[in-house]
Amino acid sequence: MATKIYVSQIDTANSSGGQAPNGAIILASANGAYWSNASVRDLLGINQNEIVGYTGSAGYQGSVGSVGYQGSGGIAGGAGADGPQGAVGFTGSTGYTGSLGNTGYFGSVGYTGSVGYYGSQGAVGYSGSVGYTGSIGTVGYQGSSGNTGYLGSVGYQGSSGGPGVIALNQLTDVPPYTGHANYFLKVNSSANGIAYDSNTYLTNSISSNVNFNSVVAISPTFMSYSEVVSNIGNSGSAVTVNVSAGNLANLTLNAPIVAVTLNPAGLVSGRSSSITLVVKQDSTGTRTIDWSNQTIYWPLGEGIYASVGPTLSTTPGYTDWITLMTFNAGATWFGVMSAKGFPTT
Repeated sequence: MATKIYVSQIDTANSSGGQAPNGAIILASANGAYWSNASVRDLLGINQNEIVGYTGSAGYQGSVGSVGYQGSGGIAGGAGADGPQGAVGFTGSTGYTGSLGNTGYFGSVGYTGSVGYYGSQGAVGYSGSVGYTGSIGTVGYQGSSGNTGYLGSVGYQGSSGGPGVIALNQLTDVPPYTGHANYFLKVNSSANGIAYDSNTYLTNSISSNVNFNSVVAISPTFMSYSEVVSNIGNSGSAVTVNVSAGNLANLTLNAPIVAVTLNPAGLVSGRSSSITLVVKQDSTGTRTIDWSNQTIYWPLGEGIYASVGPTLSTTPGYTDWITLMTFNAGATWFGVMSAKGFPTT
């Protein structure tokens, strides 16, 4: 149990004196309690200034960086220094045992030293701000689907006597050739099969007529060629000469005045086209030609005037050659007496 010590019980005769000096403490001995000015260092073996340690203040909590673009990681703050640990409080001295015969007073319980303050905790370093997160790229547009192609047209039916369109898998060593001698095989216009073709194409040995259809033949070389003669025969009082029937037209004048008409069908403007009329007098002779059905320019230097044209041979059975040329598909002509007075009786 605790023992109370009253001031009157303090031994004033102690060597330390009856007065309590600044910082004195009460000590209990076998002879009673007394003031003592013993230093704390002497009693506890520590420096008096280290008895109570301050507790370090709590460091600031680092602010949280805003979320955005992701950058480099921030540098972590250093940990704060630990505060010094407070000293252990004084343990009270043991009370004095009473003198013999008398029950001694229990020594007073020493004061329990106060708990030292905890050292302040070092401030927490600031956390590096979180970098911004990079933006996500936009998704490209999906391309539109292409249009569905048109279905090819059905090929033409072949001519009578054989198939018009031949499937590619039918082109064997023994296809249906019957009735198609000298025909060609070609891809049809719909490009979905093979068809017979009776047209004649240029080869190194042409055996039938070729129609160039006014297509230009560039730099050809002709050898031993001939021209078609259109044999008209007796003219009558009016005759039409088809220029496309041949470059030479052979006719006999058998009327006093023969009206000649040139049919320019098939001529192309901008190209030179010509025809030579081989004009023969019949057995009567003195026949003339009326050229007024077309515009013909005659050379005045040869005594030919207006639409009358050249003076023909009047002798029965004589033949004259008259050449006509046009550059505008027969709109106008240039005429000349090529030769006169062949005795063809």
